[in-house]
Amino acid sequence: MAARTTLTRAETLVAQVEADIKARGLKPDDWITNKQELRETSGMARATVNEAVRLLQDRGMVVPRPGPGEASSWRRSIPS
Repeated sequence: MAARTTLTRAETLVAQVEADIKARGLKPDDWITNKQELRETSGMARATVNEAVRLLQDRGMVVPRPGPGEASSWRRSIPS
C-alpha cells in the first residue's frame, strides 16, 4: 500500500495555524483566534475548521477557551 502524500484540507489548515503561531512568536497561554475568524481568514468550511481545531488540540498545540455556547476561542497550550 502506497503512503499518502497529499494533505487533507484540515491538515493544510493545521500547518497554516502552526506556521502562524511560530511567525507571530506566540508563547504558551497567548490567545490565538476563534473559529469564525479562522473560517473567514482561511475560506474553509465549518467542518474543515472544526477538524483542524480537533487536530490542533490532539497535538497539544491549543486548548479551548470556555465561552458561551461551544468553546470558540483558543490559546496556545502550556507545555507540560
